[in-house]
Amino acid sequence: MTNDVRAGAQPTQDRDGIVLDLASAVREVGESLVLTGVGSTDLVAAAEYLRAATAVLARVRRDNRESSDFDTVEGRIFACVSGAANPVSPPLLLRETEDGVEGRCRLGAQYEGPRTFAHGGVSAMLMDEIMARVPEMVGKTRVTRSLEVAYHRPVPLGVDLLLVAQCVSLGEREYQVRGRLAIEDLPDQPLVTGEACFVLLSPEQAARWLPVGESWRE
Repeated sequence: MTNDVRAGAQPTQDRDGIVLDLASAVREVGESLVLTGVGSTDLVAAAEYLRAATAVLARVRRDNRESSDFDTVEGRIFACVSGAANPVSPPLLLRETEDGVEGRCRLGAQYEGPRTFAHGGVSAMLMDEIMARVPEMVGKTRVTRSLEVAYHRPVPLGVDLLLVAQCVSLGEREYQVRGRLAIEDLPDQPLVTGEACFVLLSPEQAARWLPVGESWRE
């Protein structure tokens, strides 16, 4: 594999844009892999190309206990559900609404459980993420205490999905949140619903466990 990437070379476009494009390319690889029908020769060649690309990325590597250079008080683009630069994420695109939070995503073939439908664990992950953003909307740092998910219909792959979440009760240290997931064109027919309890962290706990902010507001 020929490549002209050199350590220390300056990119021709902004570095954030480059890493987002790279993550999108890796997602495309993941979906292509689970759908491919090519023969052994092509599979071997693809593996060689990917290992060469991995070697390029591994030239400079951070300790995973350290913050990424891309982390800012505005957000973490490598977060596993809503981080646009994490190839594992769909990603889930979030925005604040008048009464809560809504998110949109489309799940590719790499998220399959039953044939043509998403794995139930992926749906639960999305529900946790959307509901956890409600206390954050008002500046509260939180962790999930409990999560209950009800599956009403299978979640199809390859369609635009809509997730919404609202606060249903607020205590001194806890937020109770309710959410739902539906096909975007059929928002009143929930596929998955959920309820969650989030414990609010003290400033000292937040500074110790979450040293970089996770603001995602548009």
